[in-house]
Amino acid sequence: MSNLKKVESSNVSIKSTTSTIASTTSSIKMKLNAMRDKRRRANEQKRQNKMEQTSMRTITEYLALK
Repeated sequence: MSNLKKVESSNVSIKSTTSTIASTTSSIKMKLNAMRDKRRRANEQKRQNKMEQTSMRTITEYLALK
């Protein structure tokens, strides 16, 4: 009986550890996704700003030629 209780206790411990690992992994994945989204938005904003600067420069040059 003693060995059976040890096995059951071990099994509960393994399940608990597995659950903790799964939870931690999920948390890390969520944080990574948030970081990726933040980087993607920042890059998109940079592209948008660059396009606006180019447009303004083009308009300014065009007006200067008139």
